Amino acid sequence: MDQAYTGLAELGQLRAQAGMVVAVCLALSLCASGGATIASSLKDKHTATAPATLSQTTCLSNACTSVATYTVSGKQYTLNGYSSGNPVPGTNTVNYDPANPGDAEQTKLPIGLGIGLIICGVFMVLCGYLVYWLTMSYKPVAALEGAETIYNLGKSAF
Repeated sequence: MDQAYTGLAELGQLRAQAGMVVAVCLALSLCASGGATIASSLKDKHTATAPATLSQTTCLSNACTSVATYTVSGKQYTLNGYSSGNPVPGTNTVNYDPANPGDAEQTKLPIGLGIGLIICGVFMVLCGYLVYWLTMSYKPVAALEGAETIYNLGKSAF
């Protein structure tokens, strides 16, 4: 019986190690994506906004685009291919480059998205490490992890 308990504990520890590796890899991916989002948002030149009037909707296979017309300093500009869920005619906001008002985009990535991705990555590593530490420090926890692994393997085999 002691050999089965030890074997389950060793299997549980192996599973915890593999889980920690997966958690670190996913967290690195989240943090890299978050950093890229923040960097992209900080260097985006489309810092000014203007209200836009939406018109001329074209829909192809559930994807609709509109023409957005906006005014800056009394001059009118057009943004073609504006993807909108708003009814036409309608209004929305466009982001444009103050140095070149004709250069506009529909949306820009928020810095909060990047920060959120980084926080999720850090939280994932902390949770993964907690499970890893508990499994490696306490043999009963490791044995439960091992027993769960065996159960799940048996369940998926049938």
